[in-house]
Amino acid sequence: MDTFSTRHMDIEDSGSAIPDHLPPLESDQHVLLVFTGQAQHIQFLVEQQLVLGRRSPENSQPPDVDLAAFGAYPAGVSRRHCVLRREPGKLMVMDLGSSNGTKVNDYRLTPHSPFQIVNGDSFWLGRLQTWIYFKA
Repeated sequence: MDTFSTRHMDIEDSGSAIPDHLPPLESDQHVLLVFTGQAQHIQFLVEQQLVLGRRSPENSQPPDVDLAAFGAYPAGVSRRHCVLRREPGKLMVMDLGSSNGTKVNDYRLTPHSPFQIVNGDSFWLGRLQTWIYFKA
C-alpha cells in the first residue's frame, strides 16, 4: 500500500491578515457590481454619491441604481437600501435603515453609519449578494 505524506513548506507569517495600507480609489475608477449567480453585472462611476435599491410604482424617490433586474424584490432589497459615497481616496457605504440590512464581508452595518468598502469586498443587500470591484 502506498503512503502519502504532506511536504513541509516554509511559509512566512506577515503578522497580520489586514494590510497596513489600502490602495486608494482613484478618481477615474468605476465601481463594478458582480452578482452571485447572475450573468450580468453593473458598472458605474460614483462622482459623489449614489443610492442603491429597487424601483417600484409607489416610490416617489427612485434609487440612482435600480437592482430590480437582479432579483432585488425577492431578496429583500429596500426601495432606498443604501448609499455609496465617494470620499477622497475611498468608497463608503451606508445603510439607509433598510428592512433587511446591508453587510460587507459578513459584517452587518449599523444603519446610517458609513463603512469603508475596498476592492473585492463581498457586499450583501438583504439576501442579494454581490462582489464589488474598482475598475479603471
